[in-house]
Formats: sequence, C-alpha cells, structure tokens
Amino acid sequence: MTIRLFLPLFCCSLLLPGVWGLAAFADEVPDSEVLETRLSGATGETRLEILETLVLVNAKNDPAKSLKYGLALVESLDGPDRVTKRLEIMNKVTWAHFRLGDYDEALRYNERVGALAERVGDRLAYGGVLKLRGSVHLRRGDFKKCREAYLEALALFREVKNDEQVATVLNNLGILFKVQGNYQQALEYYLQALAIHEKNGNRAHQASCLNNVGQIFLFLEENDKAQEYYERALELKKELGDKRAMASTYNNLASLHQRAGRHELAHQYLSEALALGQATGNLYSVGLSFGHRAHSLIEMKRYDEALADLGEALKRFERMNARAQIIFIRRNTARLYRETDRLDEALVEIRSALALAEEIDAKEEIGRANEEMSLVLAARGDYQGALEAFRRFKKVADEVFSENSYNRISFLREQFETLKKEKEIEGLRAVTQDQVSRLAQEKLTQRLVLAILLVVFLCVITLLMRLHSHRQLVMQMELNRTLEQRVAARTEALEARNEELVTLDEVVRAINREADLKPLLAAVLKETKVLLPGAETSSILMYDADEDLFELAAFTGYDCDMDPPVRLTQRDVAERYMSHPPRGDGIWIIEETERLTAPESIKELPKPRSLLAMSLELAGECSGFLILGNLTRHDAFRVADPGTLQRLREHTVSAVAKARVVHNLVHTQSLLTKTQHQLVQAAHRAGMSEIAVGVLHNLGNALNSVNATCAVLEQRICDNRGLRILDGVSELLRDHERDLAGFFSTDRRGKMLPEVLTEVSRRLRDTHDDIANDLDLLKEELEEVLKMVRAQHDLIEPQILLEPVNVNRLVQEVLAAYARDFREERVVVERHLGEVPTVVTERFKLSTVLHHLLRNALESFRHEIPESRKTITVATLVESEDRLLLEVADSGVGIPDAQKSMVFRQGYSTKSHAAGLGLHFCANALKEVGGRIQVSDNREGPGTLVRVWLPVRRSDRKGRGTAVA
Repeated sequence: MTIRLFLPLFCCSLLLPGVWGLAAFADEVPDSEVLETRLSGATGETRLEILETLVLVNAKNDPAKSLKYGLALVESLDGPDRVTKRLEIMNKVTWAHFRLGDYDEALRYNERVGALAERVGDRLAYGGVLKLRGSVHLRRGDFKKCREAYLEALALFREVKNDEQVATVLNNLGILFKVQGNYQQALEYYLQALAIHEKNGNRAHQASCLNNVGQIFLFLEENDKAQEYYERALELKKELGDKRAMASTYNNLASLHQRAGRHELAHQYLSEALALGQATGNLYSVGLSFGHRAHSLIEMKRYDEALADLGEALKRFERMNARAQIIFIRRNTARLYRETDRLDEALVEIRSALALAEEIDAKEEIGRANEEMSLVLAARGDYQGALEAFRRFKKVADEVFSENSYNRISFLREQFETLKKEKEIEGLRAVTQDQVSRLAQEKLTQRLVLAILLVVFLCVITLLMRLHSHRQLVMQMELNRTLEQRVAARTEALEARNEELVTLDEVVRAINREADLKPLLAAVLKETKVLLPGAETSSILMYDADEDLFELAAFTGYDCDMDPPVRLTQRDVAERYMSHPPRGDGIWIIEETERLTAPESIKELPKPRSLLAMSLELAGECSGFLILGNLTRHDAFRVADPGTLQRLREHTVSAVAKARVVHNLVHTQSLLTKTQHQLVQAAHRAGMSEIAVGVLHNLGNALNSVNATCAVLEQRICDNRGLRILDGVSELLRDHERDLAGFFSTDRRGKMLPEVLTEVSRRLRDTHDDIANDLDLLKEELEEVLKMVRAQHDLIEPQILLEPVNVNRLVQEVLAAYARDFREERVVVERHLGEVPTVVTERFKLSTVLHHLLRNALESFRHEIPESRKTITVATLVESEDRLLLEVADSGVGIPDAQKSMVFRQGYSTKSHAAGLGLHFCANALKEVGGRIQVSDNREGPGTLVRVWLPVRRSDRKGRGTAVA
C-alpha cells in the first residue's frame, strides 16, 4: 500500500517546464546592480540595450525584475523596423509571468504575442508561442488544451525543419502523457527528444531529458534504471551550474529513496532541493520540495513538521493555481489527518482532492484519491462507502496499467469481508445474550408491527416521491449540462469566427495601404497567403480589353520567371476555372485537377493538386481572376469558410477598383501632359487653323454650287431620251437590213422613221445647248474657288514656336521609338552623346529630322548587307561656343558622289518606292531654325554620314542656314 501511495509523485514531472527557458548566457554575466546604475542616466539606443541586458540577466534568477524591465522595454520598442525585437522581448515577459506562477497573466500575454507573430508572418516565433501556451495549460491542469497547443507547435517546427524546437516539444509531450499516466507513450517521446539533443550536442537539454526518462523508469518501478538516468542528469547539471535544474533532479532522487523506504536520505535531498529553489526564486520548485519533504516526514511520524510543510506547499501552489500539485498536497494532508485520527478533516481534504482531480481529468490522481478515501471511510466505520471507493479505484487502475491496484483491491475486499464476518459474529453473540429479553418483548413487538407497517408504508410513499423528485432533478441537470455544452460549442465557434474576422481585417488593412496597381496586387497575394496558409502558389490574371486576353499581372510561389508571359483567352479561363460548380458568388474550388486542360502558355508551370479561383468583377464585368494553388494536397482549400472567401473577394475587388481609378487618373494626367506638349508643338499652326475655318467655309459654299451643277449635268446626260430612241431605231434597222425598201414602204414603223429622227435631232440639239450652258456656269464657279485660294496663299507666313530642348534626351526618345525595328533588322546602335547645352529651337521639327535620318539609315540595310556590318552610330558634341553638332552614321550601301548634291531636292530619291520629300523637308526645317545639314561618306567604312549643325542660341534672322552636299 505504501508503494502505491508514493507512486503519484508525478508533480516532479512539472519541475522542468514543457519549454526550456531562455538561451544560456556566456560565462561572464553582467552585474545587475551595475546595469541598473547605468540605466538611470542612459537615453536612446543605449537605454534600450541596457534594458534588454537586464531582462536577460534576471530571466532565471529574478523573474520579477526581468518582468519589470521587459515591460518597460516593450513600451519603448515601436515602429515597423523593431517588430522582431518586440516579439522577442514580449516572449521573455510571458516567461517571467510563467516563472512567477502568474499563469492567467502569462496566458493573456501569450495570446498577444501570438497575434503579433501571425500578423508579421514569423512562423518560428509563433511556434514558440504555442509551445509556451501548452506549458501554461499544463501547469493549470488543462490537459486537452495543452495537448492541442503542443501538437500544433510540433507540426509547425517540423514544417520549418527546426530539430532543436522539435525535440523541445517532444519533451513537453512526454511530460503531458506522464502526468496523465501514459508512461510508455511518455517514455517514447522522451527518448526521441534525447536522441535529437545528443545529435545536436545540447548538454542542458540532454540533462533535462535524462531527468525525465529517469522519472518514467521510477513510475514503472525500475529503480536501478531510474537512478542511473538521475545521476547522469545531475552530473551534467553540475557541470553546467544550472541550480534550477539541479533542484529538479534532487527532488527526483528523493522520490527514488522514498520508494525504497530511505526517508532520512530522501529528507536530505529534499532539503537541498528546497535551498536551491529558494536561492533561484523558483516558486514552483520550492512548493514541490515542501510537499515531498512532508511526505517523508509523514513516513517518519513527524506529523507536526509534515503539516507545516504541507501548508507551505499548498500556499505556493494555490498562488500559482497549479491544480495537479494541489491535489497531491491535499491527498497527503488527508493521509496525515487519517493517521492522527482527525477523520472528519481527512474526509474534507480527500473529497476536495477528488473533486479537483475529476475536474482536470487526472486519472492517476482520481484513483489515488479514491484509494485514500476508502481508507478514511474504513477508519470511520463506513465499510460500504469504503468498498465503493475501492471499486472506483480499481476501475481507474484498470484504465491505467498497475497490477498492484488489483492486488490491493483483493486485499481490501478480503479485509472488508473479514470485518463483516466479525461484525456478524458479534451480532449473533449479542442476539444470544438478548434472546431471553427479546422473548419477553415479543408480544410488545407484535403489537408494534401494525404501527411499523404503517410507518414503512409512509416511508415507501415518501421514498417514491423523493425518487420522482430526484429523477426530475437529474433530468433538469442533464438538460442544463446539454445547454452548457451547446453554449460552450457556440462560444468556441464565435471565438474562432472572431479570430478569423480579426485576421481578415488585418489582411484588408494591409491591402488598402497600397494605391498603385502593381504593389496592390503584390500585397493581395501576400496577405491572401496569410489568410489561407494552404496557398503554396498564387497569381492574378487581369483582363486586357484591347487584346481581349487575360494577362498575368502578379504571381508568387513559382520558381520560373514567366517568360514568355502567361496569356489566356476568355475561353481558356472559362474552361479551366469556371466550368466547375461554384462554391459561392464568383468562387470556384477545384480538387480534381487531373482533368484540367492546360493552355499552351502555362503547360511548363508545375501542375497543382488543388485550385481556388475568384473572379474580380468591376462595373458588372469580369476584369480579372485571383488564382490560388496547392502543389501537394487536393483538399488544401476544402475547409476554407465560404463567408471568409466571399469577404476576401469583395475587399480585393474594392481595392483593385480603387487602384484602377488611381491608375486611370495617373494615366489621364500623363496623357494631359503629353497632349499639352503636343499642343505646344502644334501652336505654330494655331493661327492657320482659324484662317482655314473661314476659307473652308467659303470654299464649301462655292464647291456646293459646283457640286450642284455637276449633278444637273449628270442627270441630263443620264436622262437623254433621244439617245434611247436612236438605239431603238438602230435595232429596228438591223432587224430589216435585208429588206429596207420594203420596210420603209410597207411597214407602218418604217414610214414613221423620218419624223422620229427629226424629233430626236431636235432634242439632242437642245440637250447639247443645256450642257454647254452648264459647263460655262461650272467654269465661273471654279474661277471663284481659285481666286479664294490665291487670296489665302498671299496671307501665308511661317509661324515658329521656340522651346528649350535637351538634344541628348530627344535623341534617346527617338532611338527608343525605333528599338523594335533595330531588333528585327539586327542592327547595332552605338551612342556617343557628349555633354551638350540645351538648345532653344522648334522641338517638333528637330524630332522629325531625327526620324527621317534614322529611317533612311534603316532603309540603307534593305540590300544584302552582312549582319556584322549593320551599325548605326549617333553622336552629339559641342563644335564651338555657339554651335552644336549632331552626327548620324550608318554602314549601309551609301550614296554615290554624283547624287549627293541632289538628295536635298524636292522629289529626288535614291529609292524607287520613295517620294523624295524626307531630306528636302530636313533641309528646309533646319534652315528655318538657323541650322544646316551635310551628307558625306562614312569615315569608318562603307555607308553614309549625315551631319547636322544647330545654333546654341537661335538668331532672330530667318533663313540663315544652308544645305550643302
């Protein structure tokens, strides 16, 4: 029985928290008092560095100071560039709350750190948050939430391939299963963690794992192995100088000696562990040492000292709300009261322990509490209650694994039966002694039978009524329990929905911070991946109305560079994404991607296992698609909430619409600027436009008259009946050409022909006179038109609009316009642009001259010219203080010497298909702006060199330039 009472020393398992503490400092740690002195006068970055050092220095030995300085440092770390450091310090503040036993505050702060880590996308930091959250739940006795947090952290660390953190979480899971009594599972997790730490050479964590493995062997009653692992762990911890960890191992060694009955030696170990715990400020370790030392004192019958230690332990565990340890203390307190015959107090304590154990579902402790309760009830004489308690104890023992439980229950059952028989024998003896007196009272008893039967009847009626009330109460309790479960489930669902809405709100805020279209699309892809972690690849297709195609506007998650760019027709998009049943308005989730047809432009991309497509509709028309993919899982988007997807789609459409408006405004502004520039270039023709309006109006009136006269002429010519009659006469004569004499003498129609021809002649003469009159009128109207043209020609005078022109920039712009032609003809363009001043000239004319020269240079390669010889060289330099030189040279076929003097003439060209106006325009335009042009052979080889001189400051005189060959 003693061994079974000592077995629940599972509290030792919580000495090492599920997550190991902060990283170890170097051998020489800065002195805390010196740093506090320096802090009083420090400012700026120096103050932040000192605060961080104080947090780290006091993290283990003085958690209260670490908490104080950590909170001060968190308030000082602001700005987006310090988010990582803020996460690190907030995590240390959470650890300080944890070490001080303030689990509720630690849990609240842990949730804040987790929210920040998720918002910035720091997955490793979020794994640390989950790990610490599991440790807090473990200390609070909430094993279900603890296991969920640890498993989520384990999956995350394995995903990012962080072996050290994987080992840490495995160790924590071992602690959890040990507390729940599943020792084989706990041992498996501990050994996995130990193997990883030995591989990585982490001595501190090796010591912790060795200590935990020793605990498992202790609970499995393999004391030799337990002692071996404990001694290895203690040796490593002494080498590392880790007093907190040493206290844990001393507690475990004490448990080992308690099992062997060496309570004096166990008392010594526990006193050393207590001293180390008090020296390091470890509230939990101190409470545990007090509790185990009280256990040894109870075994040594030193009850007063044991009761004092139990009170100290209970005070600390209640402060930390460590429910598993409170059960252990109350159970030992009940045992002490039982052994000192304070049975009522013992019953109160053991009932409190049993209720708390059932609340946290600690099966081992439920069994041990029932075992102790059976002893207390047996000591009180309530053997039936004791037997029921032992049956509960056996049920729990069956669920765990211990064979001693069965032996103990058999022993107690035999003891109970023996005591029952002894009571029955004593009762029989009492019956024998009282038999005589009972015979005397038999008649009286008979008289009382009727009264007793009546009382029994009343009792039965009362009992039935109470049973009926009890059943109604049980039904009401079941109904209340069901309602509570539904409320709890609804609360959890609402909390999850709230967390989802908070995440969606953060995503929307991040998207709305961008105004330009391209950064906004990139932000949409980034934040969508935060909301939907299953999206390994993501892309956005935008519709180009000019080309009637969907083009890839942004993407992430692909290793290729998307060259050539992805372009899909409307039919491709409809067949690939919209042919499947929608999961909402404009949302499609595609899990059978094997049947998808891949257009030519995306055949080289990795094929996804599942797809999520959202249409982006602006003004009632589909303007794009948001495509998310997962390359490994076909059910990656199955659990996505349709409401969340719909809200994400709506916010994305709104943001894209806003960016489109901004983009259109910017584009409109650019067009207005360009139009303004074009208006400046065309301003010199503005006056002529006004004159042209009047001239065209007058010309229109005159030409309307001409048009009317022409229409009358056309009608008269077309409606000439005389010609049609002559055609009929000719046909009639051809029909009777063999017998014309008979036709004229006998046929009625032949006799009428002379009169008909006379009438036709008259009509033709009238028509001829009318046409002649109309032609005279047409000549007069055209003469009026010519007079108008001559009048306006005399008024024409060239208008010149001057503006500052950066020649080098203008050259670059014109070259950029011909970039595609250069690529197609495989022409190499060489630029030698010197430092030249700004020229005040007519930008439009100079730009047109450059276009003509480059076009001529390109056309010089239309003949059979090797690709290695296709070169165009453009150079600018200052020839003198008042003149700038622009040269355009090509390596084409060149111009014969005999033709160089004629290339500037109007209508002359060396090309058969040209009109001969280009160089003529160049010469005239340069002459108007005070420049000149010259054509010669290329100095570097075959081809032509064109030289253009421009004045740096244009003279007021016109016609100063010349064209020479």
